[in-house]
Amino acid sequence: MPRKAKTNSEQDVLVMRGIGTRIKSLREQFGLNPKEFGLLGGVSQAQQYRIEIGERVPDVIYVVKVAARLGISIDDLLILGQQAANLRNALPIGKGSVASESTLAPDEEILIDNYRHSPPEVQAALKAASSAGRNTGKKRGVA
Repeated sequence: MPRKAKTNSEQDVLVMRGIGTRIKSLREQFGLNPKEFGLLGGVSQAQQYRIEIGERVPDVIYVVKVAARLGISIDDLLILGQQAANLRNALPIGKGSVASESTLAPDEEILIDNYRHSPPEVQAALKAASSAGRNTGKKRGVA
């Protein structure tokens, strides 16, 4: 007997569209076309398009690959930036906690992650650029 096709609830469809919209927004933010972005996650351009319009849910491997290659967290990939921050802030904070006290914006987190994964000479150049671009007002620290 053939199996009946599974249908998605309205809530499932809204979640899928929300994830797709978020992924499309990130793709555009990074200046990539669907084919380039799909390659980050190991999917074809057609599959990328289906993810973006909510017809396909990205699998875990796609999510991990894309987040790692963009240098962002998985929650920032799947959840709108402010929603991700609200979720992190709702978690208990303290010793051994998963949440951090940091309230960095997603682009700030990307900058820090990129810095941490850069070779020493690039880190030195970034420190110099940061010091040169800093306001001449009250000093916060020396690079």
